[in-house]
Amino acid sequence: MLSATTVEILKRLSSAELKRFGDFINSPYHNSTASLEKIYKIVLKARPDYSSPALEYKNIWKKMFPHEEYKEKRIKNLYADFSIILKKFIGYEEIANKSYELDLLTAESLSAKNLFDASAKFIKKSIAKHDTGLITDHIKLLYNQRINIIQRDNFQHAGAETKEQDYRNVLTVISESMITRFLRITYTEAYSIATEEAISSEKGIMIVDAFLNVFDMEKFLETLKRENHKYYSYLKINYMLYYHMKSDINEEQLYDLKKEIFNIIHKVEKWEAYTFIFRTIDLILVKMVRSDRKYYRDILDFANLFRELKIFPDDSGNVFTIGCFRDAFMPAIILKEYEWAENFVYEYAPYLAEDTRESELNYCLGILSFKKGKFEESLNYLNKLKLVHLVQKISIRFYYLMNYIELKAYETALSSVQTLRQYYNDNKDMPEIFTVNFTESLKYFQEIIKCEMEGKKIDGFLYEIAKNGKNFNHRQYILEKMEKLL
Repeated sequence: MLSATTVEILKRLSSAELKRFGDFINSPYHNSTASLEKIYKIVLKARPDYSSPALEYKNIWKKMFPHEEYKEKRIKNLYADFSIILKKFIGYEEIANKSYELDLLTAESLSAKNLFDASAKFIKKSIAKHDTGLITDHIKLLYNQRINIIQRDNFQHAGAETKEQDYRNVLTVISESMITRFLRITYTEAYSIATEEAISSEKGIMIVDAFLNVFDMEKFLETLKRENHKYYSYLKINYMLYYHMKSDINEEQLYDLKKEIFNIIHKVEKWEAYTFIFRTIDLILVKMVRSDRKYYRDILDFANLFRELKIFPDDSGNVFTIGCFRDAFMPAIILKEYEWAENFVYEYAPYLAEDTRESELNYCLGILSFKKGKFEESLNYLNKLKLVHLVQKISIRFYYLMNYIELKAYETALSSVQTLRQYYNDNKDMPEIFTVNFTESLKYFQEIIKCEMEGKKIDGFLYEIAKNGKNFNHRQYILEKMEKLL
């Protein structure tokens, strides 16, 4: 049979890509083994699962070599060659899709053949072709750096006529692109490390910390601001996201960051915009909403900005990650913007990864149904979920619990409290951000169930403790239930 990797690649090829793969195999430039053309035709008939008995070693041998003695090693080698040419094909497809990469290789090849004038002219056309008018995008910094290094080398040869100002411009672009890209990557990765530290109490990475501790980024930004440099705001945002995830952030700093992002968002490529938006949302969730729920409204502002940008659908095949999807959905639920949340789910669930799409849709609709008072419907959605991670299991258990309370299934609700308590006891090493005041929340739930079962009022002192105390799981729901029982 075909290897698992080969099958997975084939499954992800569209009909048009499969046809081009056939043309690729049939091209003498790419393939000189006629047997691979036969394998391709047989494989094509095994769509979409590619698990047909026809692909088993002996069966495909009979189809390809009906008059020859069976040799398993040979067919295995042909399958290996088929896998190699398939991977070669998707590599060529990637180059074809990234015309800037092809331009870089073409320019390098022209220069390598000492065709410096031709290379210089080609580069000028390439730069004009790839100028999107944006401050930066996912390829512009690297492309600008590499293409202008080739141009610099062209200018250094006598055959390439150039003016001093043109040469100076090339050096400027190389320097700006190189430094901006380095700082962008550095602070982007430093943000990821700082997030791990904030969520999982992980230590930083020595070489990153060593650089960040000695480089005065704020002074560097002051210089850029004074010169009104085009990369000032872009680099400031990358730095602020890292710095405030690593340290703290107050309201003034948040709104400074928010202002910078809203000012620049239409001047950067859409995936840079996506990163800015959801990293800021993440920052607010980790650093701000625990102290004041009003900042959920800022998250919704960023989520609306995301929708305004129309980042999806995306031709490049990028998917909407579950983490970002929930970071936009859940604040809308907390703010009771249920219509917004429902519209968001139906608009963007199709862009989630295929293997998680249905489960995530059921999760969100289960929560929405609960919030709308459709408790049986909520349980039906939640029962369809395939849970993998412990955090998911805990989240769903809380919604089971609240549904049971609303349905007055108190014994089942008490059982859910016990299940959640056992989850907590068995997994105390979970990051604190997921378990903050977990047991306190269960204490309040248990008291609510007891009061409703026995028809009693809740202790007013307990309500005051919950109201004025720290944040805990489903605080809003618990306080609303307590208020009805006072």
